[in-house]
Amino acid sequence: LRSSFLDKYLPRDVEVLGSSEVVDATGAVSGQCDILLVDPGTPPLWAAEDLRVVPAECVHIVIEVKSNLTSDELRSAWHSVRRVKALAKGAYMTETGLVRRTLNVYGRDWDHTPTFAHVFAFDGATIGTLGDTFAELVRGEPDPALRLDSVFVLNRGTLLWEEPETHMIRGVAREGDFVCGAEAAPDEVLMQFLAHLTMELNAVIPRRFDPRAYMSGNLGEARYKWTFDW
Repeated sequence: LRSSFLDKYLPRDVEVLGSSEVVDATGAVSGQCDILLVDPGTPPLWAAEDLRVVPAECVHIVIEVKSNLTSDELRSAWHSVRRVKALAKGAYMTETGLVRRTLNVYGRDWDHTPTFAHVFAFDGATIGTLGDTFAELVRGEPDPALRLDSVFVLNRGTLLWEEPETHMIRGVAREGDFVCGAEAAPDEVLMQFLAHLTMELNAVIPRRFDPRAYMSGNLGEARYKWTFDW
């Protein structure tokens, strides 16, 4: 999924990472994430061959990947992405410009980009069965910003959000939307997946990451000082 599809077809201003963990400035850490879509300038806080640790502020989208998506696997993915979405995002450089962008999503305005989250599976239970589980999980989480946003199953179909009046389909819910389960062919699932990821990336608010918030403790003892006449 990452090398054969996302690396090829997503916009060039995003980096696709696999096998990563996300950490915030409070020290909270996610579990291991299958795929992250991050700012291409993201500095890894730790980098090894099999794992990268990245700051929450630089993560735009998290994707859980499943071979066979059952109801239990969907519940597991839900709780995994909730841990990522719950991480604090506040370590940004102070903005000084006159124009400041905001993003209205999940029923409120944001001065940064919240983390979006999706599940992609190659096969799984029927869309009806998965939809029942998804609806159960939605009802159990009062904060829309902490929910899994949508589900894409290559050989089954999609679970997305539909606006009741216009019938517009979205990957992220707005107030009043309902879950729409659609059976679809693999090429249709892939195109929907790509379209919704691209729309979310186009909505990203550019903010400059401030690594100083991740530095704690005494960074050294000042023993020498030099003064000047200015």
